[in-house]
Amino acid sequence: MSITAPAHGKVRPNLQPLLNRIEHSAARLGVSRSWLYREISAGRLKVVKIGNRTLIAEEELRRFAAELERGSAAKVAA
Repeated sequence: MSITAPAHGKVRPNLQPLLNRIEHSAARLGVSRSWLYREISAGRLKVVKIGNRTLIAEEELRRFAAELERGSAAKVAA
């Protein structure tokens, strides 16, 4: 965790969100929102619903990315 000092002088930690919006998650994975929604519909990615918002937990996003990497590596090895 890094510390940033905004222009107004108060120091606050630079925090990573625990829950990510679909748009942010898709951008971090380098995929489209529609592809991400298909993965969610297929049950390969768990989401958290808060009201009408669909969010992905940081841990789940990292798990899913690791799973994608393993699948990609398995295809290359085959």
